[in-house]
Amino acid sequence: MNLSGDLDNRIRQLAARFDVTPAFLSTYLETRPHVRGPIELAVDEPDMFEKLGALTGMYVRFALTTTERGRAFADLVSPHCASPRRFLDVGCAYGGFMRALRRRGAEVVGVEIDAALANLAALNIGDLGGDVHHGDILATPAGALGEFDLIACNDVIEHVASAETLVRTIGKLLAPGGVAYFEIPNRDAIAHVTCDGHFQQFGLTLLPRELAARALNEATGKRYDDMGEMHGEAQYRQWFGAADLESLDVPQPHAQSRELVNQQIFNLVNAFTWWHEHQRNALSAEAGDAIVDRYWSYAAELFANLVAARRRNDWHVFERQYLTPFWTFLLRK
Repeated sequence: MNLSGDLDNRIRQLAARFDVTPAFLSTYLETRPHVRGPIELAVDEPDMFEKLGALTGMYVRFALTTTERGRAFADLVSPHCASPRRFLDVGCAYGGFMRALRRRGAEVVGVEIDAALANLAALNIGDLGGDVHHGDILATPAGALGEFDLIACNDVIEHVASAETLVRTIGKLLAPGGVAYFEIPNRDAIAHVTCDGHFQQFGLTLLPRELAARALNEATGKRYDDMGEMHGEAQYRQWFGAADLESLDVPQPHAQSRELVNQQIFNLVNAFTWWHEHQRNALSAEAGDAIVDRYWSYAAELFANLVAARRRNDWHVFERQYLTPFWTFLLRK
């Protein structure tokens, strides 16, 4: 069935399927005409997102499954924070985390720097009740939001001007005993060096921010404006400690099996080969040489660590560094 045949009814059905509001879904489609057409053709397919193509499907899936991901987040943190009174979502995007926590009885607040996303989040939480603030969490006056028992920062820290300041800010917003959740992309994961999660480019995560911005613009014409610096795990842990946030044991939902390491390395080498043959000459000498140099350094360290892990039969550190595309941190104040 085609959406245009009975648009309002089909929007209601699709909204119910994904537990989002019809107002959210309608506005999402209206502001993305390039998405609306493919969805009309694929809406009745069980593999709807695959029918949209790899890139479009990825973004549409992320939007429509916002509440599903919110429920998974709530389940993950519940052993450590079963009944939060107040919940803050930093970078609330489509509002799914807020919906999930509101259904569990929490007062929910979201902060979103992107005006269009803030509007979508407000539409998505409107039926349940919640507050969405459009603005930069780093520019929010101290005390303006109050204290929270639970704070989520999901795929946000790599976008801010200062990751250290964000960690410190979240530490101040947490009530004593409160829990903070961070999901952070791992710049050294083989999957992200092969193809980064934001722009689908080889080698971008190997570079410091300024060079990454230059390489991206030269290769694709795209801008890197909403990206910050990416850091290693040790640096994030140092900032957590400085903010009096104690790490809790938590499953790593994005960890990949070490049985996939040979395939991952194969994909990495193929990606480098393709990039060198098809994209290298589009870049300035500075940006291109930086990717080449950092790739060979990365590959040498990767293989040395792989050999060491196999020799010791101890894979924990290797898997954490190379086979976990996103780290999940749960921290108590």
